Amino acid sequence: MRLTIVLLKDSSKYVKRYLERTMQDTLGRKKWKPHTGWVPVSGEYTSSKWHYDENPVWSEQARMTYKKKNKIPPLQPIKQWNIFEDDLVEILVGVDKGKQGHVSQIVKERNWCFVQGLHLEYSYKPGNTPTDPGKCESKEKPLLVTTEVALVDPSDRKPTEFEWRYSEDGEKVRVSKRTGRIIPIPQDVEDKLKLESGSISTYKKGNRDTAEKDVLEVTFEPKLATFEEEILESMGIEEEKNPHLPKTYWY
Repeated sequence: MRLTIVLLKDSSKYVKRYLERTMQDTLGRKKWKPHTGWVPVSGEYTSSKWHYDENPVWSEQARMTYKKKNKIPPLQPIKQWNIFEDDLVEILVGVDKGKQGHVSQIVKERNWCFVQGLHLEYSYKPGNTPTDPGKCESKEKPLLVTTEVALVDPSDRKPTEFEWRYSEDGEKVRVSKRTGRIIPIPQDVEDKLKLESGSISTYKKGNRDTAEKDVLEVTFEPKLATFEEEILESMGIEEEKNPHLPKTYWY
């Protein structure tokens, strides 16, 4: 009982300490110890952030990459994501500069996109036996969507800058700044965006669902009367009023 009173006496400090410990854990600078307080730890303190790359975070390849403690460089924030999977883009850097291809994968956490069959990285894997010459493997390297790729205008097949506008139907579309042509979004990505925004739904009505007409049906009519007067009117009872009493009003 005495220990409980002592703990409850300074309960307001525990929340503050928890928040400070969480912030410092994210920054990776110091660590809280009960008796000594905030003290620096030897080396870099490992935080609980995920390391995002072309591999999903739940895969074995991502776990091995996370063990290497690679630092993620600062990224340029993107308010509106402009390039999607299966878009036709042109590479602006590297040995494949000027070549066009379709986007095969996107990693939004790193501002990356991978172009199918282009901007490759080669590695040699030796054979297991003396007679096995081994093999050369290729792997697509990431490209920054902000500076290293550009969308292709469908009218002249040239890279172009674009902006978001609204069509006559009120739909948000990408428009080329040079030609004014609409750059369509791939159908699969467009359906996914509509599902996320809630404009379309794949829900199927069941037997226990309430119909729309039943929800919109008006079943209550407000009246300027008291509860007792409504009961008398619904039952057809006429109240006998005393003519000698003065009239009363309510607002």
